[in-house]
Amino acid sequence: MPEFYAPDFDVSRPELPPDESKHAVRVLRLSEGDQVEVVNGRGQRFQCIISTADPKGTTLEVQDTFEEAPRAITFHLAIAPTKNRDRIEWLVEKAVELGVERITLLEGDHSERAKVNFDRLERIMVSAMKQSKRSWLPELKGLIKTSSFWPNVQEEEKYIAHCEKRDKVSIQSITGNSCVIAIGPEGDFSSSEIELAQSHGWMGLDLGDMRLRTETAGLLSCSVLALKSMELR
Repeated sequence: MPEFYAPDFDVSRPELPPDESKHAVRVLRLSEGDQVEVVNGRGQRFQCIISTADPKGTTLEVQDTFEEAPRAITFHLAIAPTKNRDRIEWLVEKAVELGVERITLLEGDHSERAKVNFDRLERIMVSAMKQSKRSWLPELKGLIKTSSFWPNVQEEEKYIAHCEKRDKVSIQSITGNSCVIAIGPEGDFSSSEIELAQSHGWMGLDLGDMRLRTETAGLLSCSVLALKSMELR
């Protein structure tokens, strides 16, 4: 069944936005009576039938509504964008598929990328949400300097993954319902960044004995938290 994204979907006036309407009618050749699914990115999914197929605004009839419950663990991934654009785009896609609630792109002492195409990333996120049949679209923020980010995080548990020989906890030991994990660039977070983070209550995080690329460390974090969330259902 074709799926469309409508962030402002109103069940009292069910209609696809212009870009999705154009895709439905001109590309997919959908017409009156065809079944479609609409997701609003805020936990709701709607099964609908097309009432009027119009590339400027396709109207719908809502047949059923489904609510996706929030995950048992709310996970915020904060990560420094990779120099290679494809890698960070791949990670963002996988993070959405694995159910991350928030993604923040960090700018730090060893950052490899100072500019990011947020419009492109948001399109990738919407596509990943549709593909994975999720109903929540993560919040995307950035680029935020690490010095501004450390003191302004609201999650219960705050972890900074780094390679320095300091006290760390294993990712397996995370037990809170709300956490944020910060992943640095290929050159790691600087010592001053780690010290500043710890002064604001961040704990060092051990991701294992392997030396991981930035996007791999991000994927590992997302995967472990997704599994933990499934165990707590």
